[in-house]
Amino acid sequence: MRVLVTGAGGFLGRGLARELGRSYAGLSRLVLTDVELRDELLAGAEALRGDLSDPFFVESLLDPGFDLVFHLASVPGALAERNPDLGYRANLAASLELARHAAIRRPGARFVFASSIAVYGALTAQSVTAETPLRPLLSYGAHKLMVEFFLADMSRRGDLSAVSLRFPGIVARPPTQSGHGSAFMSQVFHKVAAGEAYSCPVLYPFFMGRMREAAARKAAS
Repeated sequence: MRVLVTGAGGFLGRGLARELGRSYAGLSRLVLTDVELRDELLAGAEALRGDLSDPFFVESLLDPGFDLVFHLASVPGALAERNPDLGYRANLAASLELARHAAIRRPGARFVFASSIAVYGALTAQSVTAETPLRPLLSYGAHKLMVEFFLADMSRRGDLSAVSLRFPGIVARPPTQSGHGSAFMSQVFHKVAAGEAYSCPVLYPFFMGRMREAAARKAAS
């Protein structure tokens, strides 16, 4: 079983790589890729640093093919909105080309795509279901949704066996400038843990209103 993890230097990627190396049976090759990777690696894993928007890197990366691809690499939503060209290249074009070439090298391969709840746009207090409308408000969400449709069509054709997972915002990220619009939520936890003051950029009435809505839903369940 040959496995590729893109975005392996990120919060999710590092955790996934550790779990794969520790417990995934039948793993003959594990390749981790990102534009930046820490020097410490899992025993037996290969680290390939590179940019997925570079077609030459993608060609070499996918040789001779993978049975399972976890595609986690992306540019955060706030950064993609500030730099639309970067967002297009990293979140849309690179994802489409990676999927297409993965299918060419290994037809029918399993392809797991890290999508986002940003495909829904502004969420209300209602529970998210299969009937919740898809109305992305940012390029990030629009690009994720486009990739979902592309992968669904590739699965229909039998080119890949693809699945898209719509992840919510991750709260306790490492305390770095990540380009995530929701990074302030991480800072709340880090500042409280350090006993430091924090000036939250979100309007207090809005923030407290959301907390009250969440408490009411929990009490009603």
